[in-house]
Amino acid sequence: MMWTWCGGCCWRSNSETWTICLLTAGLQPDGVAAAASFHGGYLAAEENPDSPHQLASVMGAEIYVAVAANGPTFPAEQEQRLESVLTEAVRHTIETYPAGHGFAVPDNPTYDPNAEQRHWEALSDLLSRLPRS
Repeated sequence: MMWTWCGGCCWRSNSETWTICLLTAGLQPDGVAAAASFHGGYLAAEENPDSPHQLASVMGAEIYVAVAANGPTFPAEQEQRLESVLTEAVRHTIETYPAGHGFAVPDNPTYDPNAEQRHWEALSDLLSRLPRS
């Protein structure tokens, strides 16, 4: 078995990028050891049958989700829904950064160097727990 990790940030208006890492963790549970989403959205959209939260019960990866305090695509009800299904399934962390959406992208108007540093530290911590070959 080969273990890997997957991480992603939003890319302007492309909502698929926000969810791809969590979807991959659900669709390839034996191959993904860790998945991270930074300022992602639509991670637990109840009306979407392809929403990543639908796959939580089969995920084998540790999940890290960091969202912006003003993230318009991940409202409180989605955060609660995702927290609930992940709690039943896998080790995970969901954090809200006190920064604007897009906080880790240096050329973004909402770039926040403190939030960027925090996101790199969180990612490093997550990856440090990956199985070693």
